[in-house]
Amino acid sequence: MTEEKNNIYRDMLSKMSESDIDTETKNMLITLKKKYMLAVASSSKNALYILQKLKIDILFNVIVQGSDINYSKPHPEVFMLASEKMKLKSKECLVVEDSKSGVIAALAGGFDCAGLGDASKLNCTTYPIKNLKNIEAILL
Repeated sequence: MTEEKNNIYRDMLSKMSESDIDTETKNMLITLKKKYMLAVASSSKNALYILQKLKIDILFNVIVQGSDINYSKPHPEVFMLASEKMKLKSKECLVVEDSKSGVIAALAGGFDCAGLGDASKLNCTTYPIKNLKNIEAILL
């Protein structure tokens, strides 16, 4: 059943294209890429596929997805593996998260965390942010 649901989901994802990513978000990633290493650390087994469909996979130095890890968030494994692949310590990274379990995972791994959306309302986030534009203010 789970595999069948994933196949239906992947069929929906197959219809995605480069036009499905917000231009402002893509431009922000391009700007950040000039100064920083970027990673995607997702529990989704489809993360790489989605990034490829959006044609932004090349903007990331490291992509860690669900098939690369043994434990899902709130375990910090996904973030720890991404930082390890970038040869960075957790305190040299900023995790951007939109979920409570992701914020908990980031903090458990010793990462600073920018909480986006609902996660911005959590008292424990290092940087509560309203939208992705705020990332540039934190980093640049």
